[in-house]
Parts: sequence; structure tokens; C-alpha cells
Amino acid sequence: MCVENLLSKPNTRLWAAPASGFGLDAIVLRERFLTAMMYQTDNSRQAEVARLEDYLQAFGQRKWLVAAFAVFGLVLAFLYTGATSATYSASAEILLRPTPVGATNENNLIAPKLEEESRVLGSDAVAAQVAAKFPTLDREELDITFTPNSNILIATYTAPSGEEAAAVANEYASVYSALRTSEAVDYYQGRIEANEAAIATIDENIAILDAERRGIIADRTALFQLPASETRTAQLEQAATELSRVDAELGSLRRDATTSRSGIISDQTEIA
Repeated sequence: MCVENLLSKPNTRLWAAPASGFGLDAIVLRERFLTAMMYQTDNSRQAEVARLEDYLQAFGQRKWLVAAFAVFGLVLAFLYTGATSATYSASAEILLRPTPVGATNENNLIAPKLEEESRVLGSDAVAAQVAAKFPTLDREELDITFTPNSNILIATYTAPSGEEAAAVANEYASVYSALRTSEAVDYYQGRIEANEAAIATIDENIAILDAERRGIIADRTALFQLPASETRTAQLEQAATELSRVDAELGSLRRDATTSRSGIISDQTEIA
């Protein structure tokens, strides 16, 4: 068989030897096969279209059920929105300064520890005073935060209104500040009382030493009236030594009294 190329020679006719059994018959069979494939593809597309129409028809038959589900969803959304009320948050910042509480002296103030101060701010003692002013206080709505090395505590409260949130946050700050101030006042007041007690003791000792000093001076004056002798000289030297001792003790007590009185004035200034 010999089939010439139609693409290279479009005007040439096809021919085949009759003895081969092939030729135009093979080409005809191929064309029929391609035609059948085209019909099959068209039938598949028609089947797909039919299935989509079935879905649309089913949706149309159940449109009221679909509408009922949509309405039900809208009702649930409305009820949820109505049940969820708006909330507001407000914050109060508290600047912490070195405290004298626990300090060994007035020149060694203790730097605040934010972790400990956070616990104080959220303590039962502070909450009880805040609740006395705000009976509906919800302690779970209080959030206490701080930035390390900032010396600032932040009390944040959440409430149904902005005014309530701000009022409660500020009350927490006020109660906490008052508590810390009260502790500082107690500390200074304790120091004042200790200095006053020390001054009272110093004054008593000064009075005793003053009386002793007057006695030594009187004895020394009497010794001067005696005739000169080794005994008198020794007694006068002993009197002078005793007088020096008493004067030294009196000077030390008076310095201590001055220091205590200065401390009282300084502590009273801190309280004021």
C-alpha cells in the first residue's frame, strides 16, 4: 500500500492496491472512530448540564427550608449580640519611689520591688477598701502590670462603663498609695518616738552627771582649803580626773541628744 501525504500535496488523490486489504477503508474507519468520540464527549457534557440542573431543581424544591435555616442563624446572631454587652477598660499608673520602710537609716532607702508591690496592690487589704466604695467590685476584672526597671505599676480595670472603670482603677491607686504612705508615716513616727525616748534617757543621765560634777567641784574646792600635802595633791588629781570623765560623758550625751532632736525634726518634715 502507498498513501501519499495530503499535507504536502493537497491536490493529490488517495489510492491503494486492491490486494492489500487496506487503504481507504482504514481511513474511513478512523474517521468513524473520531466521530464516535466527538458524540461521546458531547453526550458527557449534556450529562453534566443535566446534573447541575438537577441540583438547582432540588434547591428550588427546598428553598423554604434553606430560608428557615438562614432566619434561624440571623436570630441566633441577634441574640448573641444582645447578650454580649460592651465593656470599657481604664488604667491608673502609680510611680513608686524608694521607701524608708525597712531601711537601716535615713540615707539608705530601699528601692521598690515591682513584683512585691504588685502583690500588695492586688491584696485583700486593698480590695476590701475598694469594695467598701464599690460594692459591685469584680476582682477578676483587675489586671496589674508593670514594665521592669520603670518603677511604675499599672492597675487596669474593666467595667460596663468607662466612668466606672476609671473610678475603680483610680480608687485602687489611691488606696494603695494611702497604704504605702501610712506605712511610711508609721515608720517615721516610730523613729520619732524612739528618738524622744532616747532624749529622755539622755536628759536623765545628764542630770545625774551634772549632780556628780557639782559634787566633784565642791570636794575639790574643799581640798583647796586644806594645807598642802601629798594627800591633798593626790585627792585633787583624782578629783580632776573624775571631773574630766564626767565632762566627757556629758559632752557625749549632749551630742547624742542633739542628733536625736535633729532626727525628730527631719522625720516630722517627712510626715508633713
